Amino acid sequence: MLNDYFAPIWKLPVLVKAGAIIPMVNPNNNPSEIDKSRRVFEIYPDGKTEFTLYDDDGTTQKYLFGEKAITRITSELNDKQVLTVSIDKTEGAFEGMVKNQSTTFYLNTNAKPKKLTAVVGGRKIRLTEAAQGDNTWQYVQASNINRFSTANSEMERLLVTKNAQIIVHLASCDITKEAVTLRVEGFARLNKSNETLRKKGALTAPELLEADVQPYSVTPKWKPVQNADYYEIAFNGQTYTTIRHNSLLFEDLQPATDYDFKVRAVNSDGAGEWTPLHVKTAVNPLEYAIKGLTATSTAPDMDGFGIWHLFDFNTTGDLWHTHYSKKVVPFEFTVDLHSTNTLDKLQYVPRANGGNGTITKCDIAVSKDGRNWMEIGSQKWARDGRTKEVTLTEHPVARFVKVSVKEAVGNFGSGREFYVFKVPGTKSVLPGDINLDGKIDENDFTSYMNYTGLRKGDADFDGYISGGDLNGNGLIDAYDISNVAMHLEDGWNDDEVAPVGGKVYYEYNRKSYAAGDEVIIKVKGKDLQAVNAFNLIFPYSPKELQFVKVETDPSMVMRNLTYDRRHNDGSQVLYPTFVNVGDHHTLNGDVEMLVIRMKALKPFTVKSTAVKGLLVDKQLNQLEL
Repeated sequence: MLNDYFAPIWKLPVLVKAGAIIPMVNPNNNPSEIDKSRRVFEIYPDGKTEFTLYDDDGTTQKYLFGEKAITRITSELNDKQVLTVSIDKTEGAFEGMVKNQSTTFYLNTNAKPKKLTAVVGGRKIRLTEAAQGDNTWQYVQASNINRFSTANSEMERLLVTKNAQIIVHLASCDITKEAVTLRVEGFARLNKSNETLRKKGALTAPELLEADVQPYSVTPKWKPVQNADYYEIAFNGQTYTTIRHNSLLFEDLQPATDYDFKVRAVNSDGAGEWTPLHVKTAVNPLEYAIKGLTATSTAPDMDGFGIWHLFDFNTTGDLWHTHYSKKVVPFEFTVDLHSTNTLDKLQYVPRANGGNGTITKCDIAVSKDGRNWMEIGSQKWARDGRTKEVTLTEHPVARFVKVSVKEAVGNFGSGREFYVFKVPGTKSVLPGDINLDGKIDENDFTSYMNYTGLRKGDADFDGYISGGDLNGNGLIDAYDISNVAMHLEDGWNDDEVAPVGGKVYYEYNRKSYAAGDEVIIKVKGKDLQAVNAFNLIFPYSPKELQFVKVETDPSMVMRNLTYDRRHNDGSQVLYPTFVNVGDHHTLNGDVEMLVIRMKALKPFTVKSTAVKGLLVDKQLNQLEL
């Protein structure tokens, strides 16, 4: 692999394999300008090589039915400097194919040949040395390949030459009936001189300096070697050559991985001994930084500098900055990890110059549910561009991090990155992944359905199911289930701006009941707003009432997860629970939400009871009833 190759913007290097046979056409601006009566081959002879030329009409799919042409070309240069180029008869045909074609060869060489002969269709053809015409050949010492520059431009006056060529023009023949053979005696194989090799003398093995070892890159370094023209490095099965400096950067490596290199010096007399180098890349400093974070802020962002820039793992790109026209301090932003983690530390990377918006004083808190917060403490930071780190010695388990900014430069907010690290070796648990298989699916929903209404103190709660109590209220409720339902059936569209709101009340069909009476309880919503899921907590005495069923309007599309549960303490509680699975309309305004049907087992009088439960919207905002 070449390095330090001189290639200005106008000189795109093209590497050609020795022995290459390259089919070409006349210069053109579009396919319609191609001269189909002329075939051209540029060849770099070396040993024996061959190439199969394929052609078809270029417009239809008739090639699928055999309408195509195949031509085999071989080039053989022997040790007596005799070059033989053979073109077999073309096999096959297609509509529009031109059978009578002339043939032109560009043979790349180092010297003028001794003799050229050609045979076409078994007939020996006399070749005349001339610049143009059929059955002619010419030797060009240095071809000017700068043929297409803009007329009268400075670039047009630039002379760009390449190696010597033998150019052969053969008259037209029927390529399907006549094979072509060209024989060149005294052919000098192209051997480009290596202009980088000038020095002579003995070479010692390079003396290594300390390599620059990073998580994703390694830069081997060494002292200069006397008499060296350049250096080579062997790495991963490849040789990196023409290295003119005393170091070379290798990127796109893996962190904490062993790599082996070898370095040697080279001059016109040959190469020196290899010096081995073994390194292990550094551990990725962001290996345990949690990805996929988002945040909300009480301060507006500047257009193009949104707070998402804090979580893009790019310290050199655009940064986050609050709106230039507003002094926003004090303000706060809340980071959603989108998974529950055992936290190890936090890092805030300010803008490089410690300028406007650099946070110098803040309070930090963490939470599992975004409602109940554990204070980490106040932070005071210097006004500079160095990374600020907060070590979480107690390793709290949380999903949310809240930063309450008290002081910042210019009363703005800004930063390059905000990293949240989990404790090495610990797992990130997706909210709702009650089965702990690393994904949210119907299996998790089924588990929630079976455990709706289970609460702390019940035999099955602690352990397996307690991890599903995402809002930490000691009950498997509509909020917990919503964390799964939001991912099913193509997910929710959470564009609704208004947060969840409203009230719920019970309406009995009578005030008192005798044993055996049907008890009908209508559950009605008042001024509901954006209700995407809800659950009610309806305790009752099984000696007084017997649960029959719950009913909803046929238009209700929420999934019914109602559970009549007897708890370990002996209490009986009905948990009417409904959740939208997938994206469906929410409950708004004054609506009849459901009907609870029960049977009276003994006479009783209805007592006024406040409704208890939970309303949830598509942003997972909660409203306790």
